[in-house]
Amino acid sequence: MIVMGFGCRSDGHNNHRLKSVVKKLKMKHPISLNKHVYHELYYHLIWTTKDRQDLITNDIELLLYRMIREETKKLWVQLISIGGIENHIHLLIRCAPNHFIPDIVKQLKGSSSHFINHELKPGFHFNWQRGYGILSVSVWNLQKIIEYIVNQKIHHQTGKILKVLERINFLNQEY
Repeated sequence: MIVMGFGCRSDGHNNHRLKSVVKKLKMKHPISLNKHVYHELYYHLIWTTKDRQDLITNDIELLLYRMIREETKKLWVQLISIGGIENHIHLLIRCAPNHFIPDIVKQLKGSSSHFINHELKPGFHFNWQRGYGILSVSVWNLQKIIEYIVNQKIHHQTGKILKVLERINFLNQEY
């Protein structure tokens, strides 16, 4: 599934740091810092369920991805692609240089975990693993990464995974 789009926060719960930067620079949208700054910053983010449990069921998956798409809009981050399997997800995002990636990941993981536990109520407690993986992506490699993310299930079923994109080191344990 490829999801694309920009958004701005309209619910009154703006990230205060981002809001102050936007106000100072008089930006309409933080993805375009100003007309004198060119940037194409793309990041491949990966994180897993706690203890790599298979918690992302088919019933949860589409709703989770939709919720993450909406949350990225609130954060003024462009979600280019999202995909995964039962125990981890991959996202390809584009954001401005003034974004702080750890804050983005914290918000996405926290809000999605809360959404699953309190809105979907799956009958078990859902948690993400501590930490995450991040790789910068060149504009020339975007299509390859998009295809990899979209085809996560196929790659894992056939064993044709790219180890560098699947290796996430948490507490000295490689997965």
